[in-house]
Amino acid sequence: MVHVIIVAAGKGNRFGGELPKQFLLLNDKPVLMYSLENFREINYKKNIITVISKEMTAFWKKECSARGVDPGKLIEGGSTRWESVRNGILALGSLGPDDLILVHDGARPLVTNKIINDIIDSVQKGHDGAIPVIELYDSIRQIIDNGSSVGIDRSNLRAVQTPQGFNAIKLKTAFDREYDERFTDEATVMQTAGYSDIELVKGDRRNLKITRPIDLKIAELFLQFQ
Repeated sequence: MVHVIIVAAGKGNRFGGELPKQFLLLNDKPVLMYSLENFREINYKKNIITVISKEMTAFWKKECSARGVDPGKLIEGGSTRWESVRNGILALGSLGPDDLILVHDGARPLVTNKIINDIIDSVQKGHDGAIPVIELYDSIRQIIDNGSSVGIDRSNLRAVQTPQGFNAIKLKTAFDREYDERFTDEATVMQTAGYSDIELVKGDRRNLKITRPIDLKIAELFLQFQ
């Protein structure tokens, strides 16, 4: 079984505006709806849940109803991404040894079927987990204690995307640990728990996360030239 947790409980403070970015319209359809539909199309036995804030649940149900879309199973999120993912894991109930969990940002509307399948294939081969990554093109500098900066070799650095996929039981075990502010993604939680066999899978620059208004415009262009 492939369990999918779509994380959509954030407030989108960096984006600005009253409506969280995952509910904004992308070509007349909410960003989050793209993510939901992408995972419903995969050819695996699947269980999809969406983690959403209590304040936005009624709004999302209304949006789905207006478009004739089943919102599926909705779980209340937490105050942090870690807590929201943990709520989603706990909502899955009992897990089998061959089960997988994919965790995806609801604000990444253009994830491809290839990325999803590559992540699943990697975990099924026995890795603790797999994450999609892309190379960095910009030069990178690190700020040091005295306020100056040093250049960093970018050839060994990668930017991380979602979905991040893991052996379900191992991920659940990893989330039994107490929260740490370093837990910015699920792979870090796994690594801290001792599950370090995380394979890097080739991501896609189209799989961008809607973070600022310009990202919506870029996503519109990607959709136009698919």
